[in-house]
Amino acid sequence: MEVTTHSEDPRIARIHYLDYKKRVQVHREARRRRLTEIAKQNRSALYYARREKDQLTLEDEELMAMYKAMSQGKRVLTLAEVFSETGVDADNDDLPNLAIARADWEWVHFGMKNSNEPFFSSRSSSWGRTKQDTIELPTEFFPANTTNTHWRRQHNKTSYPVKAMVPKIPARLRPDRLDKYWILFEAEWDKCPPVDPILLSRLNLYTFSVVAEWDLTPLERSVLHGRPQ
Repeated sequence: MEVTTHSEDPRIARIHYLDYKKRVQVHREARRRRLTEIAKQNRSALYYARREKDQLTLEDEELMAMYKAMSQGKRVLTLAEVFSETGVDADNDDLPNLAIARADWEWVHFGMKNSNEPFFSSRSSSWGRTKQDTIELPTEFFPANTTNTHWRRQHNKTSYPVKAMVPKIPARLRPDRLDKYWILFEAEWDKCPPVDPILLSRLNLYTFSVVAEWDLTPLERSVLHGRPQ
């Protein structure tokens, strides 16, 4: 599977990381001063201002996480770039070509929360679904034909959620704590085993480092065919 990953000389990445961290600290100090002024004027507004993380803050955290991982010699990727590049199966049902699942899941379900908010989850039903068994993504990661459930119903597209088999990690690459890792793979929404996954470690909300890549052998795929649904 071909997806864009980023890497850099660890020494250069560390310089970038420390410099960016210093600049972010300056920005956060300015934000702290702004919150102090808000507190003087309206304490109820302070509560909401503290909870709010603007887009710039989120992007700062993503970049620092990436620079730090690259300073340790790791390759990194972002889900925004990955899903934008790989797109959807436009010739069939406008479903994502890739899926992401936690490494201890056997199946992953893709659907829309509140009609148009994409998610991947180990649960097909919203009942009992938690942040631990779900990864929610911005609508902008996918084309409108994928996220617009009203349009999909009008055009007789497959209804959500859809289901794909999560690949098995070979023993030689398998970490001790599967629930701490994620797998990115080419989704077979017709419930067939996938072929060439990537094992990931989460750095931040939508940023991951690459741990391993492998191809499932025909024998491994044949075993997965017997996995309970």
